[in-house]
Amino acid sequence: MKKVILADEQIIKGKWLFENDEIRKDANSMRIEWLIKNHLKWIAKDTSGWLNLYKDPDDQRYWELQFEDSDSHGGGAPTLICISADAVAKRYNI
Repeated sequence: MKKVILADEQIIKGKWLFENDEIRKDANSMRIEWLIKNHLKWIAKDTSGWLNLYKDPDDQRYWELQFEDSDSHGGGAPTLICISADAVAKRYNI
């Protein structure tokens, strides 16, 4: 598993896999969990409560944690998307 975010990465999209009547996280979902617990710095939550903003201490880029599948329990699998400082200022009032 990659423990850092590469300079050319802009999105890390997790998936939930359905096997033998069970839901299993894919490698990207596990990587996202590791990154938000061990590497990225939490900055803020948006007003909806669904989006969380993180900052990579290595390159200072902002990453937004999203759950794009609103029909699934807990919003579905996680996605990390690199967002600009302008988007951060508008969405998080920072």
